[in-house]
Amino acid sequence: RVWRVIPANGAADVAPHLLGSLVHQALRNWRFPSGIDDDAFRLWIQARLRQAGGVDQRRLEQTTARVVTLLLRLKSHELFDRILSAQRRLHEVPYTLSTPDGFELGRIDLLFQDVDGWNVVEFKTNRIRIDDREILDEQMGNAFPSQLGRYAQAVRRLLGVTPRCSLCLLDFHDNVRIVELPSVT
Repeated sequence: RVWRVIPANGAADVAPHLLGSLVHQALRNWRFPSGIDDDAFRLWIQARLRQAGGVDQRRLEQTTARVVTLLLRLKSHELFDRILSAQRRLHEVPYTLSTPDGFELGRIDLLFQDVDGWNVVEFKTNRIRIDDREILDEQMGNAFPSQLGRYAQAVRRLLGVTPRCSLCLLDFHDNVRIVELPSVT
């Protein structure tokens, strides 16, 4: 992939698709920085950044800092402890379902089982700066239930259980926000 994201102000910025990919790689490997200055983690992320193509030093540092920030933010959230203490934790779960139109292929970010049952979590790294709760809820309501609905259907058909589904917004006004979608069908 070619990095062609140039902000209007001309400053280097983090390409959203690359940021999402790096965060998902860390989540898949359940690898988190121990702190803001975890050099081993930073080198691990930067190696993956270099694999993505010619990245200048400034962008390399900015992207690494954003990945570290998002992962430390999740690590300090109660969801992290819940996932960490789960009985089962499955990352990047692929599935194939037969449908009337053929086959549906998908990949669930995280499927974990805790004392309350099975849970599907879809992680989003997009920066969300919407102040109006109603607008945000409307956007969330329109954007993701069908995606999570497909994941819930896959879990129901493959495991025979109905999972709880949620979005984990890692950059909601510089915080983590969990959007529970309990009625996903």
